[in-house]
Formats: sequence, C-alpha cells, structure tokens
Amino acid sequence: MGKDVNINVSNGTKKRGRPRAFDGEAALNAAVEVFWAKGFERASLDDLTQAMGINRPSLYAAFGDKKALFVRALGHYGLGLGSKGIKAFDEEPDINAAVTAFLTVSLQLQTRDGDCAKGCLISNCAAPLSGILPTVGDMVSAIESSTTQHLTQRFEQEKAGCALSKDFPSAERAVLLSDMLHAQAHRARTGASRSALKAQIPMRVDAVLR
Repeated sequence: MGKDVNINVSNGTKKRGRPRAFDGEAALNAAVEVFWAKGFERASLDDLTQAMGINRPSLYAAFGDKKALFVRALGHYGLGLGSKGIKAFDEEPDINAAVTAFLTVSLQLQTRDGDCAKGCLISNCAAPLSGILPTVGDMVSAIESSTTQHLTQRFEQEKAGCALSKDFPSAERAVLLSDMLHAQAHRARTGASRSALKAQIPMRVDAVLR
C-alpha cells in the first residue's frame, strides 16, 4: 500500500515543496475494507487514515470528507469486488449455470477466509444508510436497478432462445434473485457458514428458474 509521501531523503536532509503522492487505488481498497468491517458510522477518521496510509489533510484533499470517501469507496467496490457475481453470471452460457455462478461467486466474497469482513458492503453497510445519506441511497438504488435490469435482459434473451418458457416472468425473477443475494449476504454477515449457505444455492436457483 502506498504511503503518504512528502519527504525526499538525501544525505539526511528533507526537501520541501514536493507534492504528496500515494497509491489512490490502494487507498480506496483500504477504505473499502474499513467501511465494510465497521460500517460508515463506526469507521473513524483515524481508522481510515491509518489503513489508507495517509494523513487527514491528504484524505480531505484527495477524497473530501468522510461521507464523500464512503461514496467513492462504494463506487469502487461496485465496479470491483462487488461486480464479480454478475461477471460470473455473464460468463456462463447455460442459464442454470449462470444463476448458480452468480450466487456461488458472490458467496465466496461474502464469506471470505481469514479476518475479513463478511457479507456485502452494499447490502450490509450502504443500504441501511439510504434514509440518512441521500447520495448513498441514490447510489444503492442505481446499483439495484442496474443489476435487476441486467438479470432481466439475460432472462429475456433466454426466453427468445427457448431456454426459458415464453411466459417466464423475467423482471419478477430478476428481483427475486437480487433479493436472494441480499438475504445470502445478511446470513453471511451474521455468521452462517459458507458450506451451509452453499448447500442452499440449488434450492435458490430452482426457485428463480422453475
């Protein structure tokens, strides 16, 4: 992880006037982990600056205040770790395998090994703030809408190719699948094991596609 740099050491002297530099992506990755583990309210500026390897002035200059940083971290998560499930869904040509991959890959993220936050940054940390921080609520709504639209489009394509029945309710099942993902994240966050949740995936897939 890049550190906040404002010193160039040469012959034991400090040179002033150099711009502060740090790895912005690494800093955002660290912020994601702090917010994911502690939530927005419990994550202190000390927690964030220590994990990101920068001081408060650099944090404010690069990301704004704590709320602005959370919004940036949420967007970074949505485009990175949080998008792995939908990418796995797209990569599977068979619709049954695609829905299975969507839930399975997401579960791997929700139940990461080691001393990592469980669940989902969006479901468990951002969604509860929707009524408190309007900007976050708008982002969560946009992410939800984008996901369900993406799932709906795939289901419609499968209907056109006769992999799903002509009367398959694509929009409703897309919402159901999204809701199942959030339920899975909640259970992972509250301590359910990966093996227990994985055993439920075939039942969830059947409920979506039957």
